[in-house]
Amino acid sequence: MASIWLFVVVGGPILLGLAILYARTRNRVSPRQEAKIERATQRLYKQESRKDDRATR
Repeated sequence: MASIWLFVVVGGPILLGLAILYARTRNRVSPRQEAKIERATQRLYKQESRKDDRATR
C-alpha cells in the first residue's frame, strides 16, 4: 500500500511535469507562422475599423 502512495506522490508530479513539457514543445510557432498570423490579425483589424467608420457616418 505504501508503494502505491510513493508512486502517486513522486510519480504524479513527474508525469505532470513531463506532460506540461510535451505540450509546450508541441505548441511552438515558427517565425514564418508568427508573421502570417500577425498579417492576418492586422488585416482583420483594418476590416473592422472600416466597418466601424462606415457605421458611424
